[in-house]
Amino acid sequence: MKNKKLKFLKIFILGLFITTLSCDNAVEEEIFSQLGASNYLTSQDGIETLLFSSYAQMNETHAGQRYFSADLPFQDTWGRSGSWEERTSEPLTFFSWTSSSFFVADIWVDSYRSIRDANIVLKNISDDFPADFKNKMEGEARALRASAYQEILAYYGPGPLITETTETLINPRASESEMQKFIEDEFNAAIQLLPDSQNDWGRFDKGMAMGSLLRFYMNSKQYNKALTLSKQIMDLSKYELSSSYTSVFAADNQNNKEIIYPVVKSGTAQGQWLVCITLPRDYPRPDNQGTCAAVVYGRDYFMDLFEPDDIRGSIHMIRSYTSNTGESIVGYGKDESVMMKYPIDPNASGAFSNNNDYAHVRYADVLMHRAEAINETTGPNQEAIDLINQIRSRAGASLISLSDYSSKSALKTFIMDERRREFFFEGKLREDAIRNGVFISNAQSRGRPAQEFHKLFPIPLAELDANKEMTQNPGY
Repeated sequence: MKNKKLKFLKIFILGLFITTLSCDNAVEEEIFSQLGASNYLTSQDGIETLLFSSYAQMNETHAGQRYFSADLPFQDTWGRSGSWEERTSEPLTFFSWTSSSFFVADIWVDSYRSIRDANIVLKNISDDFPADFKNKMEGEARALRASAYQEILAYYGPGPLITETTETLINPRASESEMQKFIEDEFNAAIQLLPDSQNDWGRFDKGMAMGSLLRFYMNSKQYNKALTLSKQIMDLSKYELSSSYTSVFAADNQNNKEIIYPVVKSGTAQGQWLVCITLPRDYPRPDNQGTCAAVVYGRDYFMDLFEPDDIRGSIHMIRSYTSNTGESIVGYGKDESVMMKYPIDPNASGAFSNNNDYAHVRYADVLMHRAEAINETTGPNQEAIDLINQIRSRAGASLISLSDYSSKSALKTFIMDERRREFFFEGKLREDAIRNGVFISNAQSRGRPAQEFHKLFPIPLAELDANKEMTQNPGY
């Protein structure tokens, strides 16, 4: 952990240097820096530092506003309190976001910053470097670039496909097929270049890139490819379902074998407030754990999805508690159950210092994706049921039988609900619901003014202002 955090501090050292690369006719000044800006990217340390900057931007994309943007529109959860309620929770709950909403820009900006840094790495990683180092840097940069475009495509549809360092802001949108092909090709190229494992937790290796590509295949409904790839990931024999559901999300979850793609804790700015915004001010907690003004609650009908012995609902959903002043607080019955997905860090110091790393892709995803792909291609079979039962058995929920799900539609509905139970508050619900065709209809059934165009965010206003070739998504 110490090495990881020290390495990510290099990002800030490089900030001024990156800025100079992206400016045209910048004011000339004499630079006094240990970086030696003119030749910094000819060193392994320089290349790696810039790569870490790309990781930092990607982590912001995965662990920042993504959780709210992904989960709140589905209505299983809701948030309140202060300016956050007005600026974030209400627009996402009532589908009233606009191109100037601040969270609309977050994923776009962070993704393209990650792409920019990855492009600079790829431009400067020459044959002068040792082959092993060159292959690893190229593999990581290409995987990061593919991940960033994956987020752009999922949230906004295709954006500009920028593959080289450029100073122009004027770039047309790619077609959806062009962007899909690029993402798939980049991940496959990265898989061939990356090592089987990395010493540093959170850096791309083969399995991490494969898990990311599997998510892409599922969300683009390439189910036959998903079947092949999910089996390849399972055959790596590198990952396993943790015996403890809670341990996957704990503060000491580094190197947990269930986590395929970890979003590492780095500083205080990368979404580590997810513990903070799940604890009401009066919730009993250690003195070292702070809270936020904003609170996200689970709705009663979501609580009702869990069986009594299902630890995902009985331990990680708090229906009632005794407050820090001794008062009995009952949240269930008024849509105010506390979502304790991420355990409190015993070594935290304040509201934002929790050390929990987040699982962007985990082995449970692979099992559930494979079960879903089986159902989508051939309908229910015993393998799909067995895969789902691995998830349910770990949670303490009752096992299901093939005879109970004889139709494709019945198992499809169950899988969607099981993903709600298994992956709540992990930033996956939006793409799951869109893939399964229930994102808009579910919101409408809850009385929300959702329309088909809401499956995508609008292109951010700042991008439209800066790029005359950019076109807005329909409906905005």
